[in-house]
Amino acid sequence: MNVVTSFKILGLVVRSDIGIAELKRAYRAMAKKCHPDLFNNNPVLKKQAESRMKDINLAFRIACDFVIL
Repeated sequence: MNVVTSFKILGLVVRSDIGIAELKRAYRAMAKKCHPDLFNNNPVLKKQAESRMKDINLAFRIACDFVIL
C-alpha cells in the first residue's frame, strides 16, 4: 500500500500541508463508520468490517509516516 492509497482509504487528498490532527480526525471517522462491533448481528458483515479496519489501521500508519517526515 502506498501513500496515495492510504490517503484515499482515509477519505483524504494527499497534500503537503496536511497535519496530524486532520489525519487523526479522518482515521476516527472511518473507524467509527467501519468498526466490527457495529455488525455483531451479522457475521458476514462483521468479517468484512474486520478486514476493512485492518486496512484503515495500516493506511493510518503509512499516512502518519508521510506526515511526520
